[in-house]
Amino acid sequence: MTAEESLQRRESHEPPPATPPKATLFCPDCDREAPADGDWQQRQRSYGVAVHCPRCDARLTLRPQFSDDVTDLVHGD
Repeated sequence: MTAEESLQRRESHEPPPATPPKATLFCPDCDREAPADGDWQQRQRSYGVAVHCPRCDARLTLRPQFSDDVTDLVHGD
């Protein structure tokens, strides 16, 4: 089968390969994937919000929070 025949066959019989939406988070430990606004666990920290996987508890990302007063960040108020 030539490349052109393969392309025509895929176009006529198969949908294009599925790709996840842009706003999808992937867990590096257990390969879970879900929308960024899905059921990921969010844990408030003095320096931001840590996002964890609900399946294996791996930390995926940290969303920093900034304060107008540097003292708040240093002392965690």
